[in-house]
Amino acid sequence: NTTIRGFNTRTVYKDGARFGTIGEIYLDNIASVEVLRGPAGMLYGVTPPGGVIVYTRRRPQADWAASADFTVGSDNFLNPRIDLTGPLTEG
Repeated sequence: NTTIRGFNTRTVYKDGARFGTIGEIYLDNIASVEVLRGPAGMLYGVTPPGGVIVYTRRRPQADWAASADFTVGSDNFLNPRIDLTGPLTEG
């Protein structure tokens, strides 16, 4: 659970739409994270009184690009990542 201004909140918004509950969130494709405390969270409708957490995803780029990363750690931790960006159609 996340506590904002003394209230437990589990509500998460992605790109302004209700996404679900707080869990394991990967920040690889997140452009910004906002914590709206108190009544400011009312911008998103029915929210807990403490506030909400809003994640905004990265936008696709105009040119094609790709990157790859592989992280290895203790306790058999493996984290492969591939990032592709670019237009979906030509033109």
